Amino acid sequence: MPSSPVSTPTANSSSPRATHTAPTPANSPTATPPAAEQLGHDQAAVRLAGVYALTRLADDWTEQRQVCIDVLCAYLRMPYEPDPTAPGHKEGEREVRQTIIRVIRGHLQEPDAATAWCRHDFNFTGAVFDGGNFSTSHLRGTTSFFGATFSDGTLTFSRATFSGGAVTFDRATFSRGRVTFERSTLTGGTVTFDDPTFSGTVFEWGPLPVPAGA
Repeated sequence: MPSSPVSTPTANSSSPRATHTAPTPANSPTATPPAAEQLGHDQAAVRLAGVYALTRLADDWTEQRQVCIDVLCAYLRMPYEPDPTAPGHKEGEREVRQTIIRVIRGHLQEPDAATAWCRHDFNFTGAVFDGGNFSTSHLRGTTSFFGATFSDGTLTFSRATFSGGAVTFDRATFSRGRVTFERSTLTGGTVTFDDPTFSGTVFEWGPLPVPAGA
């Protein structure tokens, strides 16, 4: 743990001036636990607040931006039941998850922006997606959808640019819903679909080669 910016004097201190503890800056490592803890709250509104708090922290704290992104991705990898009539469904959970996707997409639009996440890595291994908008995103790092499940809804990478990075959908399951890569661009990067499972999903492959079995 980092030491406090200002030390509180002891009773035997000879300093003639009172010393006050400085407030914790927004980009301090001590700001991370409260934001992360909010993501585990029972109420969806509090979890949403945690999403926005981590986003602000990632924007302000360049050195640990990847850590904040990892926490958001880890949330999407948590067990998720999209069917509101099924056991285990959490009220408001879809809005929290879609907000995380919107936040990520919003940071993938301008690669040269100071707060861009385009060159960072995203680990969605085993996550469940019931839709999501990654359109016009610029993906230049490593993005893993390994073993992810895509059910219902529309997942769009329309007009996205894959350049220099690696995106994998290996062993992913596509059941129902729609996935589109319409008008996307692949320049120097890779997008792989090794051993996926296709079952009822409608695809628009755009420039990507159609995998066997699709």
